[in-house]
Amino acid sequence: VTSSAVVYVDRELAMRGNVTTLVPDEPRPRLPRSILEMSSEHLTRLKMLAEMLARSSLSYKGGYNPLTDGDLFIIMLKGLSLGLTEMAALESIDLIGGKPCLDAQGMLGLIYASNQLESISFDSTDERCICTMKRKGYPAHVEEFGVKEATVYMTTEGWGEKKKTISLIEKPNYKNQKRVMFKWRCAAAAARTVFPDVI
Repeated sequence: VTSSAVVYVDRELAMRGNVTTLVPDEPRPRLPRSILEMSSEHLTRLKMLAEMLARSSLSYKGGYNPLTDGDLFIIMLKGLSLGLTEMAALESIDLIGGKPCLDAQGMLGLIYASNQLESISFDSTDERCICTMKRKGYPAHVEEFGVKEATVYMTTEGWGEKKKTISLIEKPNYKNQKRVMFKWRCAAAAARTVFPDVI
């Protein structure tokens, strides 16, 4: 991502396999990439935005346990370090185990904007998905994810007394849209291997 570029990821397009990145015709002011680069005014506005969002329904993007203003502030800081606007960060970054993690759609948005992606393809069935990703000047990399892996990988669902450990394949989103979930697992794994410096 160039210093003047702002990345926008359209989630609906991304779910259909088309990730859109828009670079303004006119250069925008460079977004600060670190809290150390922020003016006191920018920092105050970011804190105020986090407080406002914590009182909104968006605070439940984390699931059963609503995100605090501190959580939302950290998500926006992580996004700024990647060149994302505050709202784009909230759309594409989740807190997993207390760590801000960019989702697969956000990863692809940054990768497309880097202009280093030569090709990406998916071979998808109801049983598994294979993602082939190639960076310019490097060999193609292949990742696979399917029912076998989703049955073995465990996750925690619920909160408090309702908290329980289940396999990924038991989660509602995997039951309802296996192909989509397998696709994004593959894409994320490939992105982490091929473009660690971009994401």
